Amino acid sequence: MKTILLSLLILVCVPMSAQNFAIGHLSTTYTDVSRNNRTIDVEIYYPAVTSGENAAPADATFPPIAFGHGFVMTWSAYSNIWESLVPQGFLLIFPKTETGLAPSHDAFAKDLAFCLTQLHAQHLDGNAFFFGKIAQADCVMGHSMGGGAAVLAASQHPEIAALAVLAAAETSPSAVAAASSISVPALIFAGSNDCITPASTNQLPVYQNLQSDCKTFVSITGASHCQMSDFNALCQFGEITCSPSPDITRAEQHAVIETYLGKWLKASLLQDCESGEAFNISIEADAAITFMRNCEQCQSLGFTGIAKSNTVVFPNPADTQLTFSIENPSEFRLHDASGRLLLTKNVQDKQILDVSGFPSGIYFYSISDPGQILKGKLVKK
Repeated sequence: MKTILLSLLILVCVPMSAQNFAIGHLSTTYTDVSRNNRTIDVEIYYPAVTSGENAAPADATFPPIAFGHGFVMTWSAYSNIWESLVPQGFLLIFPKTETGLAPSHDAFAKDLAFCLTQLHAQHLDGNAFFFGKIAQADCVMGHSMGGGAAVLAASQHPEIAALAVLAAAETSPSAVAAASSISVPALIFAGSNDCITPASTNQLPVYQNLQSDCKTFVSITGASHCQMSDFNALCQFGEITCSPSPDITRAEQHAVIETYLGKWLKASLLQDCESGEAFNISIEADAAITFMRNCEQCQSLGFTGIAKSNTVVFPNPADTQLTFSIENPSEFRLHDASGRLLLTKNVQDKQILDVSGFPSGIYFYSISDPGQILKGKLVKK
């Protein structure tokens, strides 16, 4: 039945062309007259006819993504992101502001949103470089401080269509608090070995507060904070002062991000059901991650989520204890990798479950209240 439904969905969905686009590059400057003529230097990577500086854009429209850099980092540290996404048909714009030791998170958030506004304006301007090239559906992204700023931008501008962040950091004003006003699709990446912005105090509270009907939290097992990007000396210096260190290589961490990010963007921004189903299949089977989500991409395949759920389960991977933070009375069910039911428990509020007696391995859980269900994967150390 699921195969039949998927076939029907593919007929009505319009996925992006499978071609790999060349990467064009443009450096320019925007001026925000509403903020005392604030100057915003930007770097733009876009699908092009041929690779190179100021190359002609490819003949199509592309979803724009504004990406915020990490603390004292630069746009150039994220070639892993644009080299993955631009060939798939996305445009990446990087504001080069707030790179100092005392950045304004709020100003950076406004810069991210302004970049998207400018690109949409260029789509309608017959004299602009990107005339007729910018799709309506857009996304705000970022890493570390830039991830927190992306959360702020999404909360300040509900017209932004989606949010995706890598090891997002808490900001001032608070990204955690701002998440409670966000209802668009969201993808939150975390690293289980992130000692700079641990998930428990940064990404998990953001995920928990999001009011999105479709949100996904992906924790990359063994991943670190700085390996979300290319090598950056300043980020790396901060990371060597804390522990744990990463258990996987930078290339392995990037490969996991690439497995999910492009598929999620295509499903969320382009209603590409084929990519959405590939995302669904990967997330259930991937031993390199743990996850929580309240939806599936292309939900008509039969998954129901707890709308605007504030449920979180942590830590993940777990050692001896598992903590639940659950708003409504729910039933928790735990299965092993073969699908065998191991445990059923009624849960509410904040509760702790002793898992010390379970063997190491991968487990799947569901948390259900009447008529709805939240699913996730758990790794027991």
